[in-house]
Amino acid sequence: MGIDVGSRVRFLNEVGGGEVVKKVDSRRWLVRTEDGFELPMYESELVVDTPPELVALTNKPATKEQESPTKATQAQNTPAPVEKIQIQRNLLSPRTGGDSLYLGFAPLDAQDAVRGPYVLYLINESPQEILTTLSRFERTKSFTFFGGRVARYSSRKICEIKANELFLYAFLRIQALYYVLGTHELREPFVCDLEVNGNEFTRPRSFRANRFMDEELLLITVRDDVKERELEVLVERNIKDIEKEKAPVKEPPKGVPAPEQVEIDLHLEALITDRNVNMTAGEKLQFQIQHFRHAMQEAMRTPHIKRLVAIHGVGNGTLAKEVQRILRLEFPQCRYQDASFKEYGYGATLVIIEHNK
Repeated sequence: MGIDVGSRVRFLNEVGGGEVVKKVDSRRWLVRTEDGFELPMYESELVVDTPPELVALTNKPATKEQESPTKATQAQNTPAPVEKIQIQRNLLSPRTGGDSLYLGFAPLDAQDAVRGPYVLYLINESPQEILTTLSRFERTKSFTFFGGRVARYSSRKICEIKANELFLYAFLRIQALYYVLGTHELREPFVCDLEVNGNEFTRPRSFRANRFMDEELLLITVRDDVKERELEVLVERNIKDIEKEKAPVKEPPKGVPAPEQVEIDLHLEALITDRNVNMTAGEKLQFQIQHFRHAMQEAMRTPHIKRLVAIHGVGNGTLAKEVQRILRLEFPQCRYQDASFKEYGYGATLVIIEHNK
């Protein structure tokens, strides 16, 4: 049964429904809910209410032994329970050969993206299924607002968020468990904390065409496995180039202790040896993060190193936050604090290395 103006419909992705009052475009209808609100909805997320006479035909008639005439009448007048269905859509042109995960925000009204509300999608660009949870932080606790499965190379609608509620989703934690039905290699669960910048929603150009869906999306990368591998290669190449440029380090005289503190300058001009490398702002940040992670791994493997100073500068504070996030999640045994203001100003973090015993 097709949808038309005047049809009574139910929402597939959430509880509720209403009456179709207008066709917005080739894919969307305007639905007036029982509360009087008019919502633009995609046709793929609507289903026409089953007429009562068809409901009666699909229900098996009760025998006299099973129930009384009064109960039978009540059963016929009671509407069938509505199952809450979550639609998953195949990605349009996904990359293959990697495991990537994204959040995508799509405005319900594409003509007025700034006002919202927004549909939040979880996009799985991976050959494996994932079981995932999404939580937002509320002071010292977290509130999990989604848990479920996302199919391989698919997107799944998570929820709708009003513009004045975006601040509730400023800090999120995504946990994902990758799997394939049947025999497969075990993988560690993936956990990521990320920040959603509300200012991006005030810029219409933030919502762009993409390879995943027809809708223009504001994309936030949770994990980009392909880009991570490319950056790892670039980091290793630059580290080798930097080491070649450095003068050979003389062995300390006998009886002189090896240095207990090392420094790493995370400014791009100190890291990039190839000035012809073109990177976006996000790639530059990931490049700096990879260098810091490599420096921490080296410090953890070197017994005589007791302290590491990461010089990240002040800027907008993003790099400093990422340094602290990595320390918190990947090196929880190490303590960290602001480095000496007299030596480094406000732009450095001192890490107290605690070697694994």
